[in-house]
Amino acid sequence: MAELKHRVVMTNGIRIHLVEAGKGPLVLMVHGFPESWYSWRHQLHALAAAGYRAAAIDVRGYGRSSAPAGIDEYRMTKHVADNLGVVEALGETSATIVGHLLGRADRSKLRAVAPRRLPRAGAPERPIFTPRIAPAKRGIPRDGWQGGILH
Repeated sequence: MAELKHRVVMTNGIRIHLVEAGKGPLVLMVHGFPESWYSWRHQLHALAAAGYRAAAIDVRGYGRSSAPAGIDEYRMTKHVADNLGVVEALGETSATIVGHLLGRADRSKLRAVAPRRLPRAGAPERPIFTPRIAPAKRGIPRDGWQGGILH
């Protein structure tokens, strides 16, 4: 199993805590509400084993990242700028971004703002409960890239 490394990077005047593993092309994972980087712990190991540099962040206001006081500090434009700043702080010019819930919204905005810097994006979802019927039997696709977005 890949070693998980905790780091703090400065971007947009705040601290962003992240955990990374592996070497290779960067995959930036952004959690949703009310989660943290820990939601991606299994994917960090899997992506590292597959030859990627995986990084999962605590978005602003969560975990060990800064929590600015003003409500305006949590606008989507701030989250988008934070994610782009993390990519730069990690010394990369581009990354694949994967987001869940709030992170999914970040992902969509990032692709609109910087499509060349974020050529691929994913938006995994998971059920709140474990269904009795396997997803494939209900006609839900298991995975697949379509137009640069993982569905």
